[in-house]
Amino acid sequence: MRDFDQSMRKLQNEDFLGKAKKDVVEREKNRLESLGVTKEKLERNLEVLR
Repeated sequence: MRDFDQSMRKLQNEDFLGKAKKDVVEREKNRLESLGVTKEKLERNLEVLR
C-alpha cells in the first residue's frame, strides 16, 4: 500500500519529526495505525481467497 509506505517514511524521517508540529506528527501516527489495520485485514482476506 502506497499510502502506508509514505506515512511510514514520514515518521522515520528525522527532518519531518523535527520540523512538523506535534499535532501533525500525531495525526500521521494515527493515520499509519489506521492504514496498518486496513492492510492487515486485506492481507488476511487475500489469504482466505487463495
